[in-house]
Amino acid sequence: MAYRPEPRYAHKEVRQTAEWLKANGFRFLDVDSDDHPMFVWPASGETVKLPGTPKGHGWLDNVRKQAARIAGLDITNKRDADAIKDRQAAERQSEKERRDRERERRNRDALRALANKNREAERAAITAQILQRRAALADIERLMRQRPSG
Repeated sequence: MAYRPEPRYAHKEVRQTAEWLKANGFRFLDVDSDDHPMFVWPASGETVKLPGTPKGHGWLDNVRKQAARIAGLDITNKRDADAIKDRQAAERQSEKERRDRERERRNRDALRALANKNREAERAAITAQILQRRAALADIERLMRQRPSG
């Protein structure tokens, strides 16, 4: 297999993708008749084509997935829609759990404050009852000291 010199890539994303392919072990093979640069995986001879004039961004995901399949790479791509959805779902779930923890904490604090308020009201009622009974005992004691008139 004869390797030709690599052409200059006019598009930045094509240039970056070509560098990524070379960094992962692919070698430039040739340019096909449609001006698509072709890279080959030396171990198996399988090829990956890059667009000569790219449109949109779908080609980038397709090339990366194809290259990963050929080379046996594990790529987790920010552009992977499933990964984005999973990440967003995890963020929503953690936010929901944080809100639930905060709500539980506020409920515990409110219950604690209510229990303290009830305890204080009960103490005040008992203190008032004690004072009433002391006053009644003082009245009884005062009456017993008085001599009966008679």
